[in-house]
Amino acid sequence: MKLLIFISILSSFLIPQQPQLSGKYRMEYEEDYTSQNSTIEFKNNSYKRKLSNGKIVKGTVVYQDFVIQLKDDKSNLRMDLLKNDIQKDTIFFGTKNLSEKSTDDMDMTIYSGKLIRVK
Repeated sequence: MKLLIFISILSSFLIPQQPQLSGKYRMEYEEDYTSQNSTIEFKNNSYKRKLSNGKIVKGTVVYQDFVIQLKDDKSNLRMDLLKNDIQKDTIFFGTKNLSEKSTDDMDMTIYSGKLIRVK
């Protein structure tokens, strides 16, 4: 029994934990979309954005192999960011409108920006 407990504790340290987004960030869009600048707070697999006009947008975080997707609830928009960047203080992202597809059925980035960690 002690061996089983020891093995389960040891395996929890050896299995790499997936890094997750957490905390508060300032969201800054590119020059033409600065009116969309906001703050965003991550908790577990969800987030809450507070826009400059006071509106609150909630969404879910989807972790994939190399990309993290932020999907706004009740919206066709999705933000993609690289999973390797989440340990950095500045994370670049691209926003895609899922209802608009290009001719080769690929999602098109409509605007981009960056997340800056608030300390």
